[in-house]
Amino acid sequence: MIRLTRTGNSPVGQEQAYRIIIDEIPPALPAVASADKAQAAIRFQMRYSVPLFVYGEGLWGKPDASGPRGDSGVGKPALSWRQVSVQGKPYVEIRNSGPVHARLTDVVLQQGGQSRPLVEGLLGYVLPGAVMRWPAPQTMSAASVLKGRVNGQEPAQTLSQGQ
Repeated sequence: MIRLTRTGNSPVGQEQAYRIIIDEIPPALPAVASADKAQAAIRFQMRYSVPLFVYGEGLWGKPDASGPRGDSGVGKPALSWRQVSVQGKPYVEIRNSGPVHARLTDVVLQQGGQSRPLVEGLLGYVLPGAVMRWPAPQTMSAASVLKGRVNGQEPAQTLSQGQ
């Protein structure tokens, strides 16, 4: 069991992001009772990387049907994207000007009747006020469309193209 305690208050109406790293270290191997008996074992060391979000008063990540949190205080990421070139290679740059993080999954680039994933599954997170960049499978045109699931919501959303 792991217990984390926050000792101070979060700023009103703001989200704070943390990443907790947990290493699960296997116990030491027992001493071999008999050197003439061969033993085989598989041992794993696991590492968990867990995102953690804390919301200040008046802001939350999702509504709570059974409690006082309604839709009015739910923060929504405000995402826009553009193509950039880094050392001659195409990248997709995504900006989040909203008050809460965006967890991006199943992101695809649609262009000319074709749909190509940027990566399979989880693309990553874009925190509030941040910009993130990922390699693009191809150079994009002005007619390119970027779609993906934001914070696990169905269906996939079309991200607006920025400048």
